[in-house]
Amino acid sequence: MLDKNVPYFDVIMCLPEGEALPAVPALPPGYAYKLYTPGDEAGWCATETFVGEFDSEGQAMDYFRREFAPYPKALEGRMAFVTDEHGMLIANAAAWWREDAERGAVPLLHWVAVRPGHQGRGLGRAVTCKALSLFSSPSVKEKGDIWLMTQTPSHVAIDLYVSLGFRAHKTAAIAGHKNGFDGAAKVLEKVMRPKAYARMMLTAMG
Repeated sequence: MLDKNVPYFDVIMCLPEGEALPAVPALPPGYAYKLYTPGDEAGWCATETFVGEFDSEGQAMDYFRREFAPYPKALEGRMAFVTDEHGMLIANAAAWWREDAERGAVPLLHWVAVRPGHQGRGLGRAVTCKALSLFSSPSVKEKGDIWLMTQTPSHVAIDLYVSLGFRAHKTAAIAGHKNGFDGAAKVLEKVMRPKAYARMMLTAMG
């Protein structure tokens, strides 16, 4: 869930090329991994709306149609989900890409979310690791550093990303997303676990 009580600053993070990708963990009983199949967009929209990324599922669907729908074949090998015992999609993450003026097409961990009621069970880590594993697929042409764009209201997720080896970047702006590191650092110091915050600051790039 987004913590909208904290000031907003953009955060750019990077998993440098050459770093070992984390292993994909086993899921708790009743949960399973799956990759995108047509129709899963409804579950994606519901999850992203539940966590506060969109005001409505209709707004989420408009975004999905712009960002993902033009690439149906890519979706099948790049968007990962976790399902519950009823087959409902309750977590998602994508091994996507963005065109950047300086770097060309860059690998991008995109739209990580877990529905309320299923959080706190390691599913965010699991679906993130599953998505990261997809970057090693021969069908994924973009190689190199893996980037992500997040924000201070997602400080719980930032804690996770740091634990997986992602490093905050002090200056990089990816695909037009501005870098708010200085302001974000002051906010995150107050809301992240001290050890995670210390590691983020120690390993920050740029």
